[in-house]
Amino acid sequence: VYGEVRDTVCGPSRRLVGTARDVTEFQSARHALAFLCGHDVQTGVASRRRVISRLTECAAGHQRAAVVVVDVDRLGEVNELHGMAADDEVLRSVAAVLHRGYGGDATVGRIDVDRFAAVLPGRGVADAVE
Repeated sequence: VYGEVRDTVCGPSRRLVGTARDVTEFQSARHALAFLCGHDVQTGVASRRRVISRLTECAAGHQRAAVVVVDVDRLGEVNELHGMAADDEVLRSVAAVLHRGYGGDATVGRIDVDRFAAVLPGRGVADAVE
């Protein structure tokens, strides 16, 4: 919103001149873009950039963290035999299992076409394996 008060030529009377603009759609698009920058479109989990950022935060804060990497074998065969929809469903299922299993303060993300990582702050190897 922009406004300005102006004196009239004839005396002390004043007038207000202004404009207003609805930025609801702009803000909505901005929030959607921010989400997409940090998340994988197909699975909804964190993006590779966000996983690396979380690891960097742990290292900078001298916080112990375990990292679990899961590689989905033979994903290309699923795609060839059953199509891209089945391929996407496998990826979403793996992401959901990791997210449910580690949850909380863990950052679960897709770091490659068929690879996921879970950053587990404050946990050691035994916790990650469990």
